[in-house]
Amino acid sequence: MRKLLLLCVVSLWSSQSFAKEPPKAAPAVDAAGTFAAKGANPGGKGGYEGTVTITKNGETYNVAWALPGSPEYKGVAIMMDGTLGVGWGMGAAYGVVVYRVSGGSLKGLWATSGSGPKPGIEELEGPAGLNGGYKIVKGAGPDGKPYSGNVSITPNGDVFNVTWTLPRETYSGVAIKQGDLLIVGWGAAGKGAGVVSYQQAGKNFDGKWGAPGSGQLGTETLTRK
Repeated sequence: MRKLLLLCVVSLWSSQSFAKEPPKAAPAVDAAGTFAAKGANPGGKGGYEGTVTITKNGETYNVAWALPGSPEYKGVAIMMDGTLGVGWGMGAAYGVVVYRVSGGSLKGLWATSGSGPKPGIEELEGPAGLNGGYKIVKGAGPDGKPYSGNVSITPNGDVFNVTWTLPRETYSGVAIKQGDLLIVGWGAAGKGAGVVSYQQAGKNFDGKWGAPGSGQLGTETLTRK
């Protein structure tokens, strides 16, 4: 009887211990590599193929597209929870910020084409629903230097238009909502920068992308070579 009671106690303790242990997420695949790209323009207006090269740079990534008959596109990226968020441009300065959204609170990491291997941080507070004005309650560059300002987020079809107003600078961007993440490609106001949200699919990636001035999304799949 005592042995049976002891076995029951051990069994109960073991089941409770395993129940309390949080599930472990599958580790994200390193995004670095060379990929065959196949995509469709926003609104299904034509397709394209080419090569995408992703290079790891510390905690960020550099991205380069080689598409026959198209100008050179380059990007900077941050990986979060199996999502590779990319901000891209064509020569002008560009950047990316990946926010985790919880109601009216957005907590993000950001990088630019010239900011180096460490991301900056930015936290916003404002209305729930990603529509309205938000205050930068915490902002710091990769060098740790703090900054403040305001951000406007406006829905536009399948994307969001985003504008930053800082004491001496103004930036604009286009964003994609992916689960609880908001990925924004941004650049100096008026210079134009686009965005891509790639989802990890084994060693490959399924993506959707947006460009300034369009409320529709294109698609792009990357197959590792």
